[in-house]
Amino acid sequence: MNELAKVIATIEVAIRYLLTGAVVSAVFTLSMADYRQWFAWAAENETASAAMITVSGFVAFTSYRLVLWTLGDALAWRAGWSVPSLLHRKGVAYDKPYVHFLRWRYSGDINDALGGYLTFRWAVAHFSSVSGIALLFASFLHQDDSWVSEHYVFVPSAGAASLCLGLW
Repeated sequence: MNELAKVIATIEVAIRYLLTGAVVSAVFTLSMADYRQWFAWAAENETASAAMITVSGFVAFTSYRLVLWTLGDALAWRAGWSVPSLLHRKGVAYDKPYVHFLRWRYSGDINDALGGYLTFRWAVAHFSSVSGIALLFASFLHQDDSWVSEHYVFVPSAGAASLCLGLW
């Protein structure tokens, strides 16, 4: 069971950073008018492309977690929609309920299989949310003659669906 937890943890990191970086990089590239040239450059410069994808995934995911998810979770707590609000509702400050949730989550009361499942599920949910946000940004910030402008109806629809699925 320990090996399965290690594999899931590795997959979770790949989803959060590498797959997110690949999607954000692809969406950004497809938003530019000369996207074919950028894909050709990426194929010729694999090491630089891999580094750029990794960095963009780390930046996108970290920004998403710090800005949207932290603020969103605090707002969800105030509305009574988040797990910390189900576990601890006393007071008006968010920090105590969140600490209570973290203590519960990492207390050891959750077995490795459930902990791995939750980690994987959250990674997929965050990936879906970041992908949706990237597609929504691209639908507003794309250049003329880009792939995004050619598929303008599809991109915001896919972005909204992906964001809703991730938040759900």
